[in-house]
Amino acid sequence: VKISASSQAKIKVNIIMLDDIKPGKNYKTFLRIRSLNNNNLKINHPLTVSVVSPEEVIFITANVPEKVVPGRALKLNVEFKNRINVILDNVDIYLESELFKKNLNLRKLFPYQEANEEVEFNINPTTTPGKYTLIITANQNNKLKGSFVKDFEIIKNPNINEKIIKDAGFLTS
Repeated sequence: VKISASSQAKIKVNIIMLDDIKPGKNYKTFLRIRSLNNNNLKINHPLTVSVVSPEEVIFITANVPEKVVPGRALKLNVEFKNRINVILDNVDIYLESELFKKNLNLRKLFPYQEANEEVEFNINPTTTPGKYTLIITANQNNKLKGSFVKDFEIIKNPNINEKIIKDAGFLTS
């Protein structure tokens, strides 16, 4: 960027963070500025960078099928990834749906570590077909650290036949 003498300009500075940077801290660095006309004219301008935790400290994903047949077990592989350079202790995991509920606990999740949990739910064979929602949340000290939401559909159970008998008339004798 060329700036005339006694002038000011705004510049965009891109900073690349290393993986071992800890969030919630301030880091000092320098912006090196030099003259294009005089190589001897150089200054280091101090620059303070605040590292903020991502909103979703724990990334969560699960292999939720689009369609589920009632009466069969729903097996899920739930994956968690710590996205920050901090050890996370005692993370409470809540898996909730209109059909089931389960709680888990991750004792330790090291920086950038991935963890997998296999969970299985038995879906009642008489469950009404329709759309349902799975919500998975990760909490530490009652603070939300990550979430995952996915809709799935319960389809009609092919092993159950339904017969509807309609009675015609108001009064019959």
